[in-house]
Amino acid sequence: MLSGTGMQKIGVSQLDRRSWRAWLDFSLTTKGMIVIGISLVCFLCLVVSLSIIQRQRASLDLRIERAFQAGTKIQTVLTVLSNAESDTRGFLLTGEASYLEATERAPAPLTSAFAALRKALADSPSQLERIAKVESLSRRKLAALQLLAAQRKSSGQSGRPDSRTLMDAMKRELTAMRTEEAGIWLARVEAEKTLRKSLSVTLYGAALLSMLAGGLAIRAQLVQEALEHQTNILQSVLTSIRDGVVVADTAGKFLFFNEAAGRVLQAGQTDAGPGGWTEHYGLFLPDTITPFPPDELPLARAIKGEIKDDVEIFVRNRWQPEGAWLTVTARPLRGKDGVLRGGVAVLNDTTERRRVHEILTQERNLLRTLIDQLPEYIFAKDEQSRYLLANAALMRAQGISTRDQIAGRTDSDFFPQHLTERYRAGDEAVLRSGQAMVDEEEPFVDQEGNTAWISTTKVPLRDAGGSIIGLVGICHDITVRKHNEERIEKLSETLRLRAEELETVNKELNAFSYSVSHDLRAPLRHIDGFAELLMKSAGPVLNEKSRRYVSTISQSAKELGQLIDDLLTFSRMGRSEMRNIQVSLDQLVCRAVEEIGRDAHGRDVSWKIAALPVIQGDPAMLRLVIVNLLSNAVKYTRKQAQAEIEIGSSSGPSGEIVVYVRDNGVGFDMQYVDKLFGVFQRLHGANEFEGTGIGLANVRRIIHRHGGRTWAEGAIDRGATFYFSLPQYEEAVPCLS
Repeated sequence: MLSGTGMQKIGVSQLDRRSWRAWLDFSLTTKGMIVIGISLVCFLCLVVSLSIIQRQRASLDLRIERAFQAGTKIQTVLTVLSNAESDTRGFLLTGEASYLEATERAPAPLTSAFAALRKALADSPSQLERIAKVESLSRRKLAALQLLAAQRKSSGQSGRPDSRTLMDAMKRELTAMRTEEAGIWLARVEAEKTLRKSLSVTLYGAALLSMLAGGLAIRAQLVQEALEHQTNILQSVLTSIRDGVVVADTAGKFLFFNEAAGRVLQAGQTDAGPGGWTEHYGLFLPDTITPFPPDELPLARAIKGEIKDDVEIFVRNRWQPEGAWLTVTARPLRGKDGVLRGGVAVLNDTTERRRVHEILTQERNLLRTLIDQLPEYIFAKDEQSRYLLANAALMRAQGISTRDQIAGRTDSDFFPQHLTERYRAGDEAVLRSGQAMVDEEEPFVDQEGNTAWISTTKVPLRDAGGSIIGLVGICHDITVRKHNEERIEKLSETLRLRAEELETVNKELNAFSYSVSHDLRAPLRHIDGFAELLMKSAGPVLNEKSRRYVSTISQSAKELGQLIDDLLTFSRMGRSEMRNIQVSLDQLVCRAVEEIGRDAHGRDVSWKIAALPVIQGDPAMLRLVIVNLLSNAVKYTRKQAQAEIEIGSSSGPSGEIVVYVRDNGVGFDMQYVDKLFGVFQRLHGANEFEGTGIGLANVRRIIHRHGGRTWAEGAIDRGATFYFSLPQYEEAVPCLS
């Protein structure tokens, strides 16, 4: 519309001299009437214009106030949901419950904000419809966040809902609300500009009436200042929002470009027009390589009358070489007459959201990979016992190849009826009581009909408010253990029967021992006794050969008695009860050396005794071990001018105590070492060295009963070393000699 000055110039240029002559030809009365008529018309036009402007101002005031309230509440909704989402992500990453405070407080401010939006936009059915849709999406968004937090609380593992889809849908609706409000505001501003220009023309016409024109001009100026003030307020609202807002006319000239748009693009306005936007701002397709076609830019399409929603654009320019991601929504702007006036675009920076989404996706995939690698069966169910998820092991057992095949299905789809009822009863007990079911042993049938046994643990799954919304379960395959238990039971029964047999044998052995110790000893005593009496009474009349016969009979009876005593001792060592107390080997050795030393009186024996440890065992049995080994050392060093016997200890490879007795006696051939610890096994003749062949067998039996082992090393005429090992008890103490 042309300004008043422009109209004056055109008017002057169009009036020629003939027009002025015609005006001069009018009479004074006619001129006065014309002037008065023009003045009245101007006055009436001025009054009508002021009335219209006043009503328009009131409407614009209401619209600006409504737009300001709507913008504030829309920002409140976005802020509350963004804070809830960010805090939930923090809880997922750290597990700290303090992060959930914003999520738990979110419903109250959201309810208040939506109520305020309905009140502010009550005269717009389309806006009320969007408000209802956004409110529904926000409830779903909060429910998804609460479910995710509950899964994190219950097991540290969770499948993450597609929260981005909900947030993007909400942002689309909120952007559409902002765009509609902005379009209405721009249309009102254009109308106000038209009215102001009309008012200016009217004021120029009313200049003939200076008194009235002056007052009305002042009033128009005040109205114009008020309109400019209200326009500045609305521009401040658009400038303060977090998303970038850009308005352009149909030629692509920017009419509005808020600070957020500059931050998002890292560049200010340009006069290049739509054809130069791609190059100036560095706009690329989502592949981040191909420049965005200028004609396809959302704002370029909007100023041509098209609508564009959620267009992804990658921005990389010299001001931000690392690049950023935008989601752009654009709408055309039309006046009340439907004429296209331009377009508006809302720029949402999604760089951080994409980065967090990628991190969460990686973590979710990692967690899913870990769960799928476990051999246990892991699953989650809702309140109706429908499967929400299952790991790879359970899907293989159920013959399922994809995750979609198990979601929403129940146990009845995979198992026989009796197992389904059993599993369902366990689910209901957990869901009803809220208590975990731990290590419940249950049968399990795989897809091939094979029956196995599992140990199942189920725990309730709760939302942020503590309500039970499902359960999580894990099953261990205990088939092998159950089979082993069955085998153990069979073995236990076999062992019980074997024990009864052994008890019977032991009773028979006891009876045999009693027979040996009583029934056989008496005849031996008689043989020995009568041989001695015969030697005493008939000795003088017997020749040398007869006396040797009698002596051999007596000596054989004594040896047989000793052999019987040794056999009884050997038998008792395997059957007698052990005492398990602290025993000082050092003291046992010292006492045994003192006892055996008396029997070796007159011989040159060198004893080398190192510090020996304290052990746990039966002192009487261990004394017999020491006495047998030292007696053998003394016996088999008899041919040495000076016997050397060494007793010491060391640590074995498994931390056991190893005790050895080493001598410089006749030794033995190592090829017969396996016979040393056998019953009646002798490597030397009885005429060379006395003995019954029971002593070392007793040593091995006693040491085995203490949990140790025995072995020996030696060489002919180079001595021998006998070893035995015992579990370690405590450090050695010095010998008290």
